[in-house]
Amino acid sequence: MATRIKPKKKDLYEEFYVWAERQAALFRAGRFDELDLDNVIEEVEDLGAALKRSALNKARVVVEHLLELQHSPTQDSRHSWEATVLEHRSRLEIDLTPRIRQILRDHLGRGLSPCPP
Repeated sequence: MATRIKPKKKDLYEEFYVWAERQAALFRAGRFDELDLDNVIEEVEDLGAALKRSALNKARVVVEHLLELQHSPTQDSRHSWEATVLEHRSRLEIDLTPRIRQILRDHLGRGLSPCPP
């Protein structure tokens, strides 16, 4: 006879959306002593790192396809590469902030080498 195991109640932090909404409400209410500060700090750092990785990836795609357009003798893929460049440039424009712009300048000077998160 199998016993049914009752699932553990999920921690509020595991329910990220609910947790984030709660943290935002606490911020708005000025109830800073109730914040899950360790996890808020971690999530803010992760968000910044994700935005940086996303912008660098889009810039890398643009540079790679521009180089392919400039140096490839094939004509077959040109339209696709041009469309990719336009799309990723457009997406990158949305992400650009003064800090992301500076990060891109720094990485472009180093050839868009991978960066730590």
